[in-house]
Amino acid sequence: MSYFGKKEQGLSLIVSLVLLLALTILVLSATRTGTLGERITGNHMDRSRAYQAAEQALSQAQAALTANGEACMGPCTSIPNTGIGAASAANTVPSAWSDTDSKEVTLATGQGTSAKFVINALTPASSFVPTGKESCLPYSIMGKGQGLNSNSVVILQAISFVCPM
Repeated sequence: MSYFGKKEQGLSLIVSLVLLLALTILVLSATRTGTLGERITGNHMDRSRAYQAAEQALSQAQAALTANGEACMGPCTSIPNTGIGAASAANTVPSAWSDTDSKEVTLATGQGTSAKFVINALTPASSFVPTGKESCLPYSIMGKGQGLNSNSVVILQAISFVCPM
């Protein structure tokens, strides 16, 4: 009997070491998964901040067009105003962001993000002018928002029409 008892004691040590190794691997895997989830959530929140900043930029650009409604019938490119980009020469909407002529947007304090906008006058006879807006001048508004991380950037674009009063 004493021979079998000694053999079982050595085997239980090996089994317990294998179980300890399996538990260690399981805990490390769970820790990595939790950390990855936190990083994904942080990136999503930062992108949401950038999106909100870009929306605020679009809103402030729209307000600038509305405030200068009569002057923008000229079109606005003749007004020396930051945030007003060059008129579009072709019958196309700008498809890429350019910091040239962009205007910094005033955001809420403590937000930690930044935003800019650019307004480009489009050709009045553009094919995208809807019915009933033929006498209006179309403008492309682009808003760029940046989150806390410089890699989280959102660019939004809208077409706005300034109509005679």
